[in-house]
Amino acid sequence: MNKNKNVIIFIVDSVRHYSTGGNDDRDKLDMMDRFEKESIYFPLTVTSAPSSIMSLSSMLTSLPSYYIARNYDDFKYDSNQFISLHNILKNSGYDVRSLFNARELRFLFGDVIKHVDEKFWPKGTNTNQKNWSNATMNEILKKFLDSESLKEPFFLLAWYNVRLDPNTSDLIEEAINMLKHNNLWDDSIFILGSDHGYMDPRRGFTPENLKARGLSHDLLMTDDNIRIPFYLRYPGSPVKKIENQVSTLDFLPTVLSLLNIEYPKSQTYNMQGMDLTPLINDEVDVKDQFEERHVRSDARFFAQADRVTALRDRHYKYIVRPDQNIEEFYHVTEDMWEKNNLIQIQKYATLIDSFRKTYQNSEREIMEFQLKYLLSKLPVSLKGNGNKLNIIIIGSGEAYYLDNITQVFKLFWADNASLHLIAQQEVISKMKHTEIYDKVFSIKFDDTSKLGNQLKSSNKYEHLIILTDTRTRNNQKEYLKKIIPLINYGVKTELNPNMEFVAREKTLLSPKMIFKVIKQKKDYYLKNPFMIFNHFIKWLKIISKND
Repeated sequence: MNKNKNVIIFIVDSVRHYSTGGNDDRDKLDMMDRFEKESIYFPLTVTSAPSSIMSLSSMLTSLPSYYIARNYDDFKYDSNQFISLHNILKNSGYDVRSLFNARELRFLFGDVIKHVDEKFWPKGTNTNQKNWSNATMNEILKKFLDSESLKEPFFLLAWYNVRLDPNTSDLIEEAINMLKHNNLWDDSIFILGSDHGYMDPRRGFTPENLKARGLSHDLLMTDDNIRIPFYLRYPGSPVKKIENQVSTLDFLPTVLSLLNIEYPKSQTYNMQGMDLTPLINDEVDVKDQFEERHVRSDARFFAQADRVTALRDRHYKYIVRPDQNIEEFYHVTEDMWEKNNLIQIQKYATLIDSFRKTYQNSEREIMEFQLKYLLSKLPVSLKGNGNKLNIIIIGSGEAYYLDNITQVFKLFWADNASLHLIAQQEVISKMKHTEIYDKVFSIKFDDTSKLGNQLKSSNKYEHLIILTDTRTRNNQKEYLKKIIPLINYGVKTELNPNMEFVAREKTLLSPKMIFKVIKQKKDYYLKNPFMIFNHFIKWLKIISKND
């Protein structure tokens, strides 16, 4: 196949890989059974995450979502760091477009993958609407496909939602017929799938009782939640069902293989997905590779609490909850509802150990990547002029995250800094690398009275670094008011989990730097004018504080 075939991906949010017979609105679409008759169907497909943002990130990069970000609330897709399907195709001459029904996805990915132009949007449709209906999506799609501005080859990612319309199945079929009507069908590689499944109502889970247990659907690693329907069709493709287990990580390498485009090598990580074309072509020697493969799915990003990871092969599933030291193991082909945890059964010990080793190796690779990545993101200006620095850090977030950030800081400053840490007592007690710090100040959230006396013996700090976390910002704000006045420091810097400046007072007081930031963020502010006002208010607060 040549490089000029269009690439079209339809993702229908939250579609289960099977039908419950109409018990809820997350069932596999009726049209999918019909579409199976003209496509390659992969009934055993595991998503990389039961969460839209995490799953999409993995589809685009062929990497477990763990690589992409530190936590959900501070999520940022770093196009400069990751080799992504849309960027590869863009560099190969493709017109790259997206069409997201959800406001959150439009906001987080609309600039990453250029959104279909607003001139094709129906009157009254705007980017701030929480969800566009699937009918609205089709209306935009029709205008876009009919337009003279459509350039081939193109890449289009269209994101629908099964819950928005009772006739979603018909609307997806309608969208496919549009592609056929516009003579694009035989010139396109087409993927139809979902980002993740959803809890089968027969399990007895509801949003309400999950919340009461401190859970949410994206923390469940049951098969109804992490398996998805997946169909592939391209010019000359066979019609067949492939029973081997595959992953959403496989989308990228398969598309590149079909287009004869070479994957650009990265110096910091390896693509984790597998090319499905040898499987499609019945190459005997690859079947064992797929049979032995452990497919990973994650319920949280790198630095979040309540992390859950599942590793699955064709017959078994290993689940680990590292923050709670909990392991589970299920024979999923015999135990569909995953009721019998086999983790303590001796006859499975060797098999469990193989899953455990895969998980540990995967974790080690991810940690190595995160260390390299975050190290590269730290501003060089923090290093100083070569003299040994006294640096105090106010830590926020999970112990797991602070442990890894600790290692990043140690590598960054090496022996040129004395590092001190202030963090909550319950967090410090769970940390494994506090020895890297020359001094640790352990405080209680509601009691900072002892800290002042402890800090009196310390010299002036050249840098006060505050690690921010969107999820705990409100609570953090209160105790920072008490802590910061106790510290004798020169420059205060706030860093988010992406190692980006949140606020740096001396920088924000510089008209030159303000102009530079506005220039860099021009496109962002034009698309999000409300943020101009938001940032202006923040700037006024800093000004008034420094008067």
